[in-house]
Amino acid sequence: MDSILVWATIISLILFWVIFIFLITFDIKKHYFAWSFLFAAFIFLTVGIIIRWILSGHPPVLGTLENTLAGSWFVILLTLITWKRYRSISLVTAPIVVLLLIFGAAFNSSYVPLTISERSLWVDLHAFFAWLAFSSYTLALGIAALSLWRPRAGTKWQKLIPSPEIADDVMFKTVIYGFIMQTVMITSGAYYQFLVFGRWWRWDPVESLSLTSWFIYALIIHLKRSFGWNIRQTSILVIAAYLFVMIGYWALVYFPQGTTFHIFEFEGREHIL
Repeated sequence: MDSILVWATIISLILFWVIFIFLITFDIKKHYFAWSFLFAAFIFLTVGIIIRWILSGHPPVLGTLENTLAGSWFVILLTLITWKRYRSISLVTAPIVVLLLIFGAAFNSSYVPLTISERSLWVDLHAFFAWLAFSSYTLALGIAALSLWRPRAGTKWQKLIPSPEIADDVMFKTVIYGFIMQTVMITSGAYYQFLVFGRWWRWDPVESLSLTSWFIYALIIHLKRSFGWNIRQTSILVIAAYLFVMIGYWALVYFPQGTTFHIFEFEGREHIL
Protein backbone atom coordinates (compact mmCIF):
# COMPACT_ATOMS: atom_id res chain seq x y z
CA MET A 1 0.00 0.00 0.00
CA ASP A 2 2.74 2.50 0.92
CA SER A 3 4.54 1.83 -2.39
CA ILE A 4 1.35 2.70 -4.28
CA LEU A 5 1.15 5.97 -2.35
CA VAL A 6 4.78 6.73 -3.17
CA TRP A 7 4.08 6.39 -6.88
CA ALA A 8 0.91 8.46 -6.45
CA THR A 9 3.15 11.13 -4.91
CA ILE A 10 5.54 10.98 -7.85
CA ILE A 11 2.74 11.25 -10.40
CA SER A 12 1.14 14.15 -8.51
CA LEU A 13 4.44 16.03 -8.42
CA ILE A 14 5.01 15.52 -12.15
CA LEU A 15 1.50 16.76 -12.88
CA PHE A 16 2.06 19.73 -10.59
CA TRP A 17 5.30 20.66 -12.37
CA VAL A 18 3.82 20.33 -15.88
CA ILE A 19 0.64 22.22 -15.02
CA PHE A 20 2.51 24.98 -13.19
CA ILE A 21 4.83 25.55 -16.16
CA PHE A 22 1.81 25.56 -18.50
CA LEU A 23 0.02 28.16 -16.37
CA ILE A 24 3.10 30.38 -16.23
CA THR A 25 3.84 30.03 -19.95
CA PHE A 26 0.33 31.08 -20.97
CA ASP A 27 0.06 33.67 -18.20
CA ILE A 28 -2.87 31.96 -16.50
CA LYS A 29 -3.17 33.25 -12.95
CA LYS A 30 -4.86 30.21 -11.40
CA HIS A 31 -1.66 28.86 -9.88
CA TYR A 32 -3.56 27.25 -7.03
CA PHE A 33 -4.85 24.66 -9.48
CA ALA A 34 -1.25 23.46 -9.76
CA TRP A 35 -0.80 23.87 -5.98
CA SER A 36 -3.61 21.36 -5.41
CA PHE A 37 -1.45 18.65 -7.02
CA LEU A 38 1.49 19.64 -4.83
CA PHE A 39 -0.73 19.41 -1.76
CA ALA A 40 -2.11 16.05 -2.95
CA ALA A 41 1.46 14.77 -3.26
CA PHE A 42 2.10 15.85 0.34
CA ILE A 43 -1.03 14.01 1.55
CA PHE A 44 -0.16 10.84 -0.38
CA LEU A 45 3.37 10.83 1.01
CA THR A 46 2.21 11.58 4.55
CA VAL A 47 -0.25 8.69 4.52
CA GLY A 48 2.37 6.39 2.99
CA ILE A 49 4.88 7.27 5.72
CA ILE A 50 2.27 6.72 8.46
CA ILE A 51 1.36 3.30 7.06
CA ARG A 52 5.01 2.29 6.82
CA TRP A 53 5.65 3.61 10.34
CA ILE A 54 2.83 1.48 11.73
CA LEU A 55 3.79 -1.69 9.84
CA SER A 56 7.53 -1.41 10.54
CA GLY A 57 7.16 -0.24 14.13
CA HIS A 58 9.56 2.67 13.78
CA PRO A 59 9.82 6.09 12.08
CA PRO A 60 11.32 6.20 8.57
CA VAL A 61 15.01 6.13 9.52
CA LEU A 62 16.12 2.73 8.17
CA GLY A 63 17.19 2.08 4.59
CA THR A 64 17.47 4.25 1.52
CA LEU A 65 13.77 4.02 0.72
CA GLU A 66 12.65 5.26 4.13
CA ASN A 67 15.22 8.04 4.15
CA THR A 68 14.11 9.27 0.72
CA LEU A 69 10.53 9.29 2.02
CA ALA A 70 11.48 11.37 5.05
CA GLY A 71 13.71 13.76 3.14
CA SER A 72 11.10 14.26 0.43
CA TRP A 73 8.37 14.89 3.01
CA PHE A 74 10.32 17.72 4.62
CA VAL A 75 11.19 19.29 1.24
CA ILE A 76 7.54 19.26 0.14
CA LEU A 77 6.47 20.66 3.51
CA LEU A 78 8.83 23.64 3.26
CA THR A 79 7.84 24.15 -0.37
CA LEU A 80 4.18 24.37 0.68
CA ILE A 81 5.01 26.73 3.56
CA THR A 82 6.88 29.10 1.26
CA TRP A 83 4.47 28.74 -1.69
CA LYS A 84 2.49 31.95 -1.19
CA ARG A 85 5.52 34.23 -1.44
CA TYR A 86 8.15 32.13 -3.23
CA ARG A 87 6.23 29.64 -5.35
CA SER A 88 8.87 29.65 -8.10
CA ILE A 89 11.16 27.62 -5.81
CA SER A 90 8.87 24.64 -6.40
CA LEU A 91 10.09 24.53 -10.02
CA VAL A 92 13.38 23.23 -8.60
CA THR A 93 12.32 21.38 -5.45
CA ALA A 94 9.56 19.30 -7.08
CA PRO A 95 11.87 17.61 -9.65
CA ILE A 96 14.43 16.94 -6.90
CA VAL A 97 11.78 15.16 -4.82
CA VAL A 98 10.63 13.15 -7.85
CA LEU A 99 14.18 11.98 -8.52
CA LEU A 100 14.71 11.16 -4.83
CA LEU A 101 11.55 9.06 -4.61
CA ILE A 102 12.34 7.19 -7.83
CA PHE A 103 15.86 6.58 -6.51
CA GLY A 104 14.52 5.29 -3.19
CA ALA A 105 11.93 3.05 -4.85
CA ALA A 106 14.76 1.01 -6.39
CA PHE A 107 15.87 -0.22 -2.96
CA ASN A 108 14.56 -2.81 -0.52
CA SER A 109 11.04 -1.97 0.67
CA SER A 110 10.77 -4.71 3.31
CA TYR A 111 9.56 -3.84 6.80
CA VAL A 112 12.57 -4.50 9.04
CA PRO A 113 12.72 -3.84 12.81
CA LEU A 114 15.44 -1.64 14.24
CA THR A 115 18.41 -3.15 16.02
CA ILE A 116 19.12 -2.31 19.66
CA SER A 117 21.56 0.47 18.77
CA GLU A 118 19.05 1.99 16.35
CA ARG A 119 16.18 2.07 18.85
CA SER A 120 17.10 5.34 20.49
CA LEU A 121 15.59 8.78 20.72
CA TRP A 122 19.02 10.13 19.78
CA VAL A 123 18.81 8.33 16.44
CA ASP A 124 15.39 9.85 15.81
CA LEU A 125 16.60 13.34 16.77
CA HIS A 126 19.70 12.94 14.62
CA ALA A 127 17.54 11.97 11.62
CA PHE A 128 14.98 14.71 12.33
CA PHE A 129 17.56 17.48 12.25
CA ALA A 130 19.25 15.87 9.25
CA TRP A 131 16.04 16.24 7.26
CA LEU A 132 15.45 19.78 8.47
CA ALA A 133 18.95 20.66 7.26
CA PHE A 134 18.48 18.82 3.97
CA SER A 135 15.14 20.47 3.20
CA SER A 136 16.50 23.93 4.06
CA TYR A 137 19.53 23.45 1.85
CA THR A 138 17.26 22.19 -0.95
CA LEU A 139 15.22 25.39 -0.78
CA ALA A 140 18.44 27.41 -0.81
CA LEU A 141 19.49 25.45 -3.90
CA GLY A 142 16.18 26.32 -5.57
CA ILE A 143 16.69 30.03 -4.93
CA ALA A 144 20.31 29.82 -6.11
CA ALA A 145 19.36 28.08 -9.35
CA LEU A 146 16.60 30.57 -10.13
CA SER A 147 18.89 33.49 -9.29
CA LEU A 148 21.54 32.28 -11.73
CA TRP A 149 18.92 31.73 -14.43
CA ARG A 150 17.30 35.17 -14.04
CA PRO A 151 14.99 35.50 -17.14
CA ARG A 152 14.70 38.71 -19.14
CA ALA A 153 12.94 41.66 -17.52
CA GLY A 154 9.25 42.01 -18.28
CA THR A 155 8.66 38.34 -19.14
CA LYS A 156 6.09 36.14 -17.40
CA TRP A 157 8.89 34.15 -15.77
CA GLN A 158 10.70 37.21 -14.50
CA LYS A 159 7.57 38.41 -12.69
CA LEU A 160 7.32 35.10 -10.84
CA ILE A 161 10.89 35.04 -9.53
CA PRO A 162 11.74 37.22 -6.49
CA SER A 163 13.90 40.27 -7.09
CA PRO A 164 17.66 39.77 -6.61
CA GLU A 165 17.51 41.64 -3.29
CA ILE A 166 14.68 39.49 -1.89
CA ALA A 167 16.13 36.25 -3.29
CA ASP A 168 19.52 37.08 -1.79
CA ASP A 169 18.01 37.71 1.63
CA VAL A 170 15.81 34.60 1.61
CA MET A 171 18.61 32.36 0.37
CA PHE A 172 20.97 33.61 3.07
CA LYS A 173 18.39 33.09 5.83
CA THR A 174 17.61 29.61 4.52
CA VAL A 175 21.31 28.71 4.52
CA ILE A 176 21.66 29.95 8.12
CA TYR A 177 18.64 27.90 9.21
CA GLY A 178 20.00 24.78 7.47
CA PHE A 179 23.43 25.40 8.97
CA ILE A 180 21.98 25.50 12.49
CA MET A 181 20.01 22.30 11.86
CA GLN A 182 23.09 20.59 10.43
CA THR A 183 25.11 21.65 13.46
CA VAL A 184 22.56 20.00 15.75
CA MET A 185 22.53 16.94 13.49
CA ILE A 186 26.33 16.54 13.68
CA THR A 187 26.41 17.19 17.43
CA SER A 188 23.60 14.73 18.26
CA GLY A 189 25.18 12.07 16.03
CA ALA A 190 28.58 12.54 17.66
CA TYR A 191 27.06 12.30 21.12
CA TYR A 192 25.17 9.10 20.34
CA GLN A 193 28.26 7.62 18.70
CA PHE A 194 30.10 8.29 21.96
CA LEU A 195 27.39 6.46 23.90
CA VAL A 196 27.58 3.43 21.60
CA PHE A 197 31.28 3.24 20.69
CA GLY A 198 32.98 5.45 23.26
CA ARG A 199 34.28 7.78 20.56
CA TRP A 200 32.97 11.19 19.50
CA TRP A 201 34.37 10.99 15.98
CA ARG A 202 35.50 8.08 13.79
CA TRP A 203 36.22 9.86 10.49
CA ASP A 204 33.45 7.85 8.91
CA PRO A 205 33.19 8.90 5.21
CA VAL A 206 29.69 10.24 5.79
CA GLU A 207 30.87 12.19 8.84
CA SER A 208 33.70 13.62 6.77
CA LEU A 209 31.40 14.61 3.89
CA SER A 210 28.93 16.16 6.31
CA LEU A 211 31.70 18.11 8.00
CA THR A 212 32.98 19.26 4.60
CA SER A 213 29.57 20.59 3.57
CA TRP A 214 29.22 22.19 7.03
CA PHE A 215 32.48 24.08 6.48
CA ILE A 216 31.36 25.19 3.01
CA TYR A 217 28.08 26.57 4.36
CA ALA A 218 30.01 28.24 7.19
CA LEU A 219 32.23 29.80 4.52
CA ILE A 220 29.14 31.02 2.65
CA ILE A 221 27.84 32.71 5.80
CA HIS A 222 31.25 34.23 6.54
CA LEU A 223 31.80 35.55 3.00
CA LYS A 224 28.30 36.98 2.89
CA ARG A 225 28.48 38.71 6.27
CA SER A 226 32.10 39.84 6.20
CA PHE A 227 32.80 40.49 2.52
CA GLY A 228 29.32 41.22 1.15
CA TRP A 229 29.35 38.63 -1.62
CA ASN A 230 26.68 39.28 -4.25
CA ILE A 231 23.87 36.87 -5.05
CA ARG A 232 25.61 35.34 -8.06
CA GLN A 233 28.78 34.50 -6.12
CA THR A 234 26.77 33.14 -3.20
CA SER A 235 24.51 31.08 -5.49
CA ILE A 236 27.44 29.32 -7.13
CA LEU A 237 28.86 28.34 -3.74
CA VAL A 238 25.42 27.22 -2.49
CA ILE A 239 25.11 24.87 -5.47
CA ALA A 240 28.63 23.53 -4.89
CA ALA A 241 27.87 22.89 -1.20
CA TYR A 242 24.65 21.06 -2.12
CA LEU A 243 26.64 18.59 -4.22
CA PHE A 244 28.49 17.50 -1.07
CA VAL A 245 25.15 17.24 0.74
CA MET A 246 23.74 14.96 -1.97
CA ILE A 247 26.81 12.72 -1.89
CA GLY A 248 26.76 12.55 1.91
CA TYR A 249 23.06 11.71 2.05
CA TRP A 250 22.55 9.45 -0.94
CA ALA A 251 25.84 8.08 -2.30
CA LEU A 252 26.71 6.22 0.90
CA VAL A 253 24.94 3.07 -0.33
CA TYR A 254 27.66 2.79 -2.99
CA PHE A 255 30.50 2.92 -0.47
CA PRO A 256 32.26 -0.43 0.16
CA GLN A 257 30.63 -2.39 2.95
CA GLY A 258 32.25 -1.70 6.31
CA THR A 259 33.59 1.74 5.39
CA THR A 260 30.72 3.64 7.00
CA PHE A 261 28.46 3.19 9.98
CA HIS A 262 25.75 5.03 8.06
CA ILE A 263 24.90 2.25 5.59
CA PHE A 264 21.34 1.32 6.50
CA GLU A 265 20.69 -1.13 3.69
CA PHE A 266 19.93 -4.37 5.45
CA GLU A 267 22.83 -6.44 4.10
CA GLY A 268 25.39 -3.81 5.10
CA ARG A 269 24.33 -2.79 8.61
CA GLU A 270 27.06 -2.46 11.19
CA HIS A 271 24.79 -1.84 14.17
CA ILE A 272 24.51 -3.68 17.45
CA LEU A 273 21.85 -6.35 17.18
